Amino acid sequence: MPKNNGCAYGQVTREMVTDIRDDLKGVKESIEKLDVKLTDLYNHQSNRLPLWATILMSLLVGLVSLFLGIILK
Repeated sequence: MPKNNGCAYGQVTREMVTDIRDDLKGVKESIEKLDVKLTDLYNHQSNRLPLWATILMSLLVGLVSLFLGIILK
């Protein structure tokens, strides 16, 4: 980066812009880490039961509901 040979206002402005860039880099890294953690948590929750077990449970709950509806009618 070239030397800051401008006025005092320009020097302060450039310093503030540099500080903001550094802060934004930190925020971006934090968001990326959060994204990885959220993906891990989502994958953990979504793979708890195999697909066949989910389908079987859905069918059984549907049948039980049907029979209860018929009986209580």
